[in-house]
Amino acid sequence: MGRILVLYHSLTGCTRVMADLVREGASKIEGMEVKMLSCDEAKPSDVLWADGLAVGTPTNLGGISWKMKKFWDEFAADHWDKVDGRICCTFSSQGGHAGGAELACQAMGTVLMNFGFLFFGVTDYVSKIHTLHYGACVTKQPRDEISKAACIRLGVRLAEWTAVFFDGKKHLHPLLTTKKADKDRAAAEKEKKEEDVKKSTSVRLVVTIDVPPENQAEWISKAKELSEETWKEDGCLFYKFLKGKASKSRFLVVEDWASRKHLERHSASAHFQKIVPAQGAISTNVEIAVGQSPLGVNQKRKAPQDANVANVVHVLTTMDVAEPTQYEWTRLAKDLVRTARKVDGCIDYAYFLKDEQDEKNAGYVRYVCVEEWSNVQAREEFHKTSQYTQFSPLLLKLCKQVRQDVCTAIEGYPIRTTSPTMSLAPTSSKKVLVFTKATDYIHASLPAAASFIARLCTKLGYEPIVSDDGALLEKGCGINFEAVCMVNNSGQLFDPSKECLNDHIRAGRGVFGLHACLASFLNGQDAFGGTKMKATTHIIEETFGAHFLNHPPPQDGDVHIDTKAAKALNLELPANFTHHDEFFNYNKNPADVEGVTVVATVDESTYEGGLMGKRHPVVWYRALGEAKAPIFYSALGHFSHFYNGLGKPHVAQIIEAGLRHVLKINDSS
Repeated sequence: MGRILVLYHSLTGCTRVMADLVREGASKIEGMEVKMLSCDEAKPSDVLWADGLAVGTPTNLGGISWKMKKFWDEFAADHWDKVDGRICCTFSSQGGHAGGAELACQAMGTVLMNFGFLFFGVTDYVSKIHTLHYGACVTKQPRDEISKAACIRLGVRLAEWTAVFFDGKKHLHPLLTTKKADKDRAAAEKEKKEEDVKKSTSVRLVVTIDVPPENQAEWISKAKELSEETWKEDGCLFYKFLKGKASKSRFLVVEDWASRKHLERHSASAHFQKIVPAQGAISTNVEIAVGQSPLGVNQKRKAPQDANVANVVHVLTTMDVAEPTQYEWTRLAKDLVRTARKVDGCIDYAYFLKDEQDEKNAGYVRYVCVEEWSNVQAREEFHKTSQYTQFSPLLLKLCKQVRQDVCTAIEGYPIRTTSPTMSLAPTSSKKVLVFTKATDYIHASLPAAASFIARLCTKLGYEPIVSDDGALLEKGCGINFEAVCMVNNSGQLFDPSKECLNDHIRAGRGVFGLHACLASFLNGQDAFGGTKMKATTHIIEETFGAHFLNHPPPQDGDVHIDTKAAKALNLELPANFTHHDEFFNYNKNPADVEGVTVVATVDESTYEGGLMGKRHPVVWYRALGEAKAPIFYSALGHFSHFYNGLGKPHVAQIIEAGLRHVLKINDSS
């Protein structure tokens, strides 16, 4: 039976709480006898009794406490060489972050190594940003689950090594127990996260079909019926039947869905189950490619700007890329996407990776390039760019082109010129701009968020105009929106010298801001968010009361709701709930801005990286100008599952309340 002593000194009780958690961890390993004693209680015989020793000290000026030092000074007199080869570890409580606890652990370890103890480190992470390489370090008393887990893990590891080296229980080696469990859990979490992202990120689909000439009239009639019903579905971002130019029988379907779940619902819909099999009975050679973009650049479809929509040209290219050259191929593809989308007349230019690869095509992976241009001339202008002439030949060398189809819309087929929304509504004179422009960091949740807000607009009787065209927020736009919804934006959204957002506000119309919109007009880029940024214009701060500064990694935090402020919005949420998100820091605290009503705050003591203090707002509203234009902002909203029904409903409820507020519907605020 292994014997473990948890020895500690505690002035305020914090280190004692840590010691009790270390004891708890050590007791989890079978066959361990564990004692816990303060240095005032312990005797030299207790140390001599132990095979493994965990020593805890308060951090005192970056070192160990005087009482703990005194204990070992006195122990040295008669027992200097009596504990060689015993195992030890350390833990310490500090007064604040970066208060010297690691130094104290190392100082304590130095003392113990002088007696011949074998001092071990711990490579485990108990959270993404919390480890215990030199021992368990906690600020004040361990209250949160991560700090508690660090102390418990230290005790577990001490007991494991004691069992392995003193009891000969090789099966309890950490690589076979806790570390293996950690790796298995991390692998499972990674797999689940990838699957969740796959389910929640927008998905593209291209179907290639051959229809004999004698069946085409009937087939097109069914296509029109299917299209009309499909555009009404939640999550339908784009849906279009096309006719190939080079073949008399070739037809294609191009689809874009907010998530795989929405695509699955479409496939199970009554109109799909009725019409698609009937089309299949009169067509041949159906080939389906479903997938998502692996490129990490903005590939959202834009609204056509050409008044003559009949001139729109679609090009679909299927190509197989050799697996060893994928990295280089995707790098070139990114450059082409960025270049194409800057060309006037580019409506869509995107690559997606096909989900299910053909076993007969071993060593290659299939990509599909989807192009949509307002006219032939626009595509020709793209082909004249230096990037295209330089990169396209290199890209083609790395793959074998399978097929390219140049297509046009089917004659008489209904063509939609408005940006796609989650549910198409009857045309309304009351329009809401759902503004989606993002040129720096692109949130994967952007399509889902925009689609969700568009559906809410429809529900409330407004026509959503979903667009990333910055000209809609510049003078001369010609459209008076009832409200502007800024959705997870980034980069330079429009020309500040031409902006009309202030005119919109002076007219008393509302502005809704979601999550990353505060990170627009920044003086740099940082995909991880840790760099402190400054604004290049004051428009965002003047509108919402603050501008983005930086953010720590996504993590759990406790959100508190101001029930009075929430009630004014007819918003019913739990008074407190744990939420996983990116918690933004701002250039100033919105809670200190005159006229701001804070609806929700996050408790910075429950996560790492907060800089706003005791009152850290994450949802607030205000009224601007003589016309008291309603302004609403929610910092919560990083992930797709907030919008597609796969996660908790809190963010969706906040967004609906905020949208109602800026539209002046059913609230008393």
